[in-house]
Amino acid sequence: MAAILRLYRPVVDEIVVAVNGRFTQDELQPLVGLADRILPCEMRADFLQERYRAWLYGECRGEFICTVDSDEVPSAGLLAALRDLASARDVVTYLTACRWCFPDVGHWLDEYPWEPSWKMVLVRNDPATLHIKGGVHEGVMAVAPYRFLELPVYHLSDATLPLAQREAKVAFYDTLDGNQRLEDGRPVSEVFYLPERFALYKPAVIPPEDVALINEVLAADITHDRVLERESVTDEPPDLLPGTVPYATILASWPERPLSPSAYHVAIELRRGRSPARDLDDLRPGELRPMMVLVRNCGDATLRRESRNRVTLSARFFTVDAAGTRQRLVRECARFAFPADLHPGQQTLLPFEVRAPESLGEYLLVVDLVEENVRWFESGLDIPVLVTSGATLHETSSAGASARVKGAPTVTPQNVPTIAAAPTAGHGLREPTSVRIQSVLYASEPSHLDRYVRTLGQMVRTLTSSRPDVRVEVALADNSPSALFTPEQVEELQSTLGVAGVAGLSYTHLPENLGHGGAHNRLYRDAAAADAVLILNPDTCPSPTLLVDLLAALRDTVGIVEARQLPLEHQKDYDHLTGDTSWASGACALMRREVFEATGGFDDDAFFLYCDDVDLSWRARLAGFRVIYEPRATCFHDKQLSAEAKERPSDIEVLHSGLAGLLLATKYSRPDLVENQLEHFVHSPLPVHARIVEDFTRRRREGRLPAPLDPLNRVADFSTYAYAPLRFDYDR
Repeated sequence: MAAILRLYRPVVDEIVVAVNGRFTQDELQPLVGLADRILPCEMRADFLQERYRAWLYGECRGEFICTVDSDEVPSAGLLAALRDLASARDVVTYLTACRWCFPDVGHWLDEYPWEPSWKMVLVRNDPATLHIKGGVHEGVMAVAPYRFLELPVYHLSDATLPLAQREAKVAFYDTLDGNQRLEDGRPVSEVFYLPERFALYKPAVIPPEDVALINEVLAADITHDRVLERESVTDEPPDLLPGTVPYATILASWPERPLSPSAYHVAIELRRGRSPARDLDDLRPGELRPMMVLVRNCGDATLRRESRNRVTLSARFFTVDAAGTRQRLVRECARFAFPADLHPGQQTLLPFEVRAPESLGEYLLVVDLVEENVRWFESGLDIPVLVTSGATLHETSSAGASARVKGAPTVTPQNVPTIAAAPTAGHGLREPTSVRIQSVLYASEPSHLDRYVRTLGQMVRTLTSSRPDVRVEVALADNSPSALFTPEQVEELQSTLGVAGVAGLSYTHLPENLGHGGAHNRLYRDAAAADAVLILNPDTCPSPTLLVDLLAALRDTVGIVEARQLPLEHQKDYDHLTGDTSWASGACALMRREVFEATGGFDDDAFFLYCDDVDLSWRARLAGFRVIYEPRATCFHDKQLSAEAKERPSDIEVLHSGLAGLLLATKYSRPDLVENQLEHFVHSPLPVHARIVEDFTRRRREGRLPAPLDPLNRVADFSTYAYAPLRFDYDR
């Protein structure tokens, strides 16, 4: 570390070093006279440098902070440019290229994903813009305005550590929360630290002047150094250097530390003014009403404007009993972030909006703070509200638009996409009285079909016994090379399901394989429109109450309800209160007729297998419908798992899923992901990946790629390989 810092010493004004408080004064001698301040701190076995970063930055006095890690050496170009970079007045942060040395310190990995790899090298020392994320492999958020540089730092670990040590490092990272993944699903730590398993190209040569700096660092005599690893921590009281900063003090500076129970205390006051339009005595069904509140932080923790433990303002509508006590949750409104950090004892005005329920009646509106995926503060403001059809409001338009007070701020909710609602999505969605169950067959085994028909009958019988007003039909499309059912077998099948309450059954053997979405579109077009369509795979076994539970969840503006699949439950995240999720799996989902009409159904021009359900869900959300997950509605999905309970995808499945991923990224305006994934497939040794490249390239040449949608990425989510945030990961 001292050898690295000596390179920086001529071009910086201050060097601040955090060291483990268990070192001795003698062991720290290489830093004496080199560093301006040496800060001993208490380090625990759960040490992560990201948790210490905010405290360390708070000790720095310079206008810019340059972060230096113990396994990274600066290039000669970066050292020469530092002072000029720090003199800029129009930049907050700089990111520079991080080049991973391998297999030796004379070469670096000039290929994806090691290139481009970016390091936050300089950040302005301003509390108003400086935000440390604090997760694994995370640091300072890149606050605009920022610039990218090609003045590299060189990461030495892959070239200087033996394979066993790097494997141990990967194993440690795998035990932590927040592990990151590449776009293709591979874990970041494994790929970056074990390049001999993943690199495909010959490494590039490092310039001689930079190799000289690296060798200068590696020439340092470390034979007598004592390395304090995490594993060396014991339960015995450690001998610490005088003035060692306690661990509790360091954690207190960590922006994303978990909130304590005493942090969930706020006071919220409604600011409504004198205008009757700002009162909440009555609202129209579905009306969007702008509001303003004063929020006072009565807890003991700062509520951050941006962090992983995200705290926002929101509101919920509940039904009430005769005593006015809240009962059932009806609607959860959008989230609104704080404009600035809210420290204990401080207060802030915050504009936001609420959307009234669709049904008339009395409700309780609860305005409160929520820590996302953790809990509501439950110390908010309760407001009785009446939703009526004859609310009299000022400033309403002749077209019947939602009321808006003249001069009131237009507020865009945070973390909720702004979408152009379909004509039927905002109101008037009736309760379905007819359902068509659609399944697409392909070379299904007779035993699987028997199981499917038996459980299908049980499900329909359960529904029709409790809801005789709901008409149920079944439509089967057969993509198989030869028909799976004879006319006599179809009659027998119709008789069997008729006893269970199925009002009609149709079976169509298609002359060609139209794929999943194409066959479902054909079934939908060839029959009278039902109020709702249950898309159901023939390799599923629906629970007896599946359709009852799905229909119960199809309320308000919900357009698609996804069921819970067993034994491999889908790992997509969803809101545990509202059920809202990124997309619904086409293996088992109930869709309103209005969704098909507004979207045109599945995009069978682009997608043959896979991702057609993702695309349809995203287009439904763009049209104003909600897509939710209902865990009470369950079905068994026979994925033919291995003995280790893992999926065993065939080459055909790999081919179509890989191609579908490229087409989905194309359609949702992410050409960067398309090129990165193509690059991976091009250099893959697997023949199936070569076929993906061939098929996609042919489509591109023939002009058959889907037209781009959603350029602002309002609904599309490519943050994980599942096209949604994950609740859990089977690979972990």
